[in-house]
This record gives sequence, structure tokens and C-alpha cells, in this order.
Amino acid sequence: MKLTRAIEEEVITSIAGEDVLELVSYIKEKTNISEFVIAEDLEKEINTTRNMLYRLLHANLVSFTRKKDKQKGWYIYYWTYSEGNILHLYWESKKIRLEDLKLRLLREETTVFFSCPEGCIRLDFDKAIEFDYLCPECGELLMQQDSSAKTKEMKKEIKELETLVLQKPKTVLSFSARADARRGIKAPVVDENAPKQKFTKTVKEIASGGATKKKTVKKTTVKKAIKKKTVKKTTVKKATKKK
Repeated sequence: MKLTRAIEEEVITSIAGEDVLELVSYIKEKTNISEFVIAEDLEKEINTTRNMLYRLLHANLVSFTRKKDKQKGWYIYYWTYSEGNILHLYWESKKIRLEDLKLRLLREETTVFFSCPEGCIRLDFDKAIEFDYLCPECGELLMQQDSSAKTKEMKKEIKELETLVLQKPKTVLSFSARADARRGIKAPVVDENAPKQKFTKTVKEIASGGATKKKTVKKTTVKKAIKKKTVKKTTVKKATKKK
């Protein structure tokens, strides 16, 4: 699947917010650009600019280097945009959306909902009983809601997402997986047909071994206590002789 501008903007908006699109468009063709220059050119506060950059950093969509300013003594961060993680994040977001929709559809089909005619609130059966079928916001009588149109729409989106997820290429790797590949680190290959490893010790043997160790510790503690008592007795005898 080819990375398009629409996919890129969709991923960035869902992960970092729509306000970050302007910043991404600005730094996209640049390398190691100072955060102060970014803030100045975009006419934004430096803290606002940093906040947007940190949101992108959290998703591995930017990288940075830092250099110490010799005159002022503080560190200045220089940022570079990286689109390498976009496709991975795109497929992950679709997968999460699909799972979320399936859970919501199950709840819609197995729960009776009541809504306020004024559009204030929507409650399930148990919550509606607690409020005596009256809207807690405006006091209007709650009406049972017909969820058939909503569930139909959700089923349609689920079907579309399932079709889309099946088209995911197997070569799409995450940012960390690609980094490992560049360093020559191979992912472990799991042989599903290989026989499972058998444990040589049973659970009882392991449990008894642990219990034995605990008992030994207790015995040594008791011996130490006895020695202390013996020392006290000898001290008393010596005191008697002096008298």
C-alpha cells in the first residue's frame, strides 16, 4: 500500500491532533531545524511548539538531536520529521477501531437504551431506573431508543474495516522492528509444530522445596534466640558473685 497525503494526515490527526498538521507540513522537507526557528516561523509560543513536537515524538514521527548553546548555556533541540512509522500506525488504528466497533455493537444489541427527547443524555436500562425514567439534566421523561439504525451503520463500517484489514501487506513493520532489522537483529522464529517443552519438576516438588527453605530459616532464628537467652543468664551469675 502506497503512503498518500490523505493517509498521512489521517494518522497524524488521530494521534497528535489536527493542529499539528501545519507543523508537519513546515518541517517535512527540512532536517535538524531548531525548535525556536519552528516556533518563530509558525508564529507560536515555544511551549506550544514543543508540546506538538512531543506528541509527534511519542508516535516516533519525529527525531531530534540537541546541542548546547555556548553563550546561553542551555540545550537547543533540533528536529527532523520521519514518515517511516505512518503506515504501521495506520494499520494499527484500523485494527483498534474494528475491535472497538465490535464491542460497541455487542453492547447496542444486548442493552436497552433510553434517551432524553431534548437530546441531553442517553442512559442504559439500569441507569434509567435509578433516575425514575426522568432526564437528570432537564427533568423530561426518558424515551426508549430504537438502536436499529445505529447498529446497521456500525455493521456496515465493521464489514468495510474487515475487508480493509485483510488487505494489510505482511511487510509493514513498526519503527522499532525496522530499526532492529537495520542493526541486524532478527526476530525469533517460532515453530508451531515443534513439541512443547516438558518440565522436569512437578508443582508439588517445587512447592515443597520452597517450604523446606523457609523452615530452615525459622530454625536458625530460634537457635539465635536461645543463644541470646544464655548470654543473659551468665551475666546475672557474674553480677551475683560481685555482690
